[in-house]
Amino acid sequence: MSRYTLPLCSFSRGGVQRLSGINTGISNGRHCNFDEVYIPIQQAFYDHYGYVLPYRNKSFKLTLPNGKVLSAKMCQDRGKALQSNPNKELGEWSFNKLNISSGNTVTNQDLTKAGFYSVILEEDGNCNFSMDVCKTKNTFQRLMKKPSIFLNIFYFIVIYICIYFLKPIKS
Repeated sequence: MSRYTLPLCSFSRGGVQRLSGINTGISNGRHCNFDEVYIPIQQAFYDHYGYVLPYRNKSFKLTLPNGKVLSAKMCQDRGKALQSNPNKELGEWSFNKLNISSGNTVTNQDLTKAGFYSVILEEDGNCNFSMDVCKTKNTFQRLMKKPSIFLNIFYFIVIYICIYFLKPIKS
C-alpha cells in the first residue's frame, strides 16, 4: 500500500488560494456549485513521488473515511488537480471536515482551527485510493525536504548581499 500527502494550500505561495483549489466554487465569473473543490497537486509532489497517480481524466475509486466511495479523476494540465465526479461530492466532505458552511472562503486560519492542512491518499495497488485528513502540520514540506518560504527569502538576501558587496576589485 502506497501513501501520499497532498497539502490543501499552496506550497510555493504559502497559503490557501482564494479562488482555486478548495475555494474553486466561489470563483468569480464561473457558474458552479459552491461545494465544487479540487485538491491541488503541486509540481513538488511529482518531483518527489513521480507520476504515481492515474493519468488525467482516467476515473478511479476514492473512498472517504465515512465509507462513501466517490468517482474521482486527475484534471487540469499536468494533473494539477484531484476532483470528484460530481465535483461537489469532494467539496461537501471537505467543508464538513472543516466545519465551514458552503459558499464561505476557506482560509489558513480555518485549516488551523480544523487541525489539518493536508490529506493523505492511500493506494491499494489496484488504482483504488482512500483519503483521510493529515493532522500533522507541514508534513508535505518535511516530505519534500524543502525549507519554509522565510528561509528561501533569507537565502536570497544573503546571496544578493554577497554578489553586491563582494564584487571582484579591478586592478
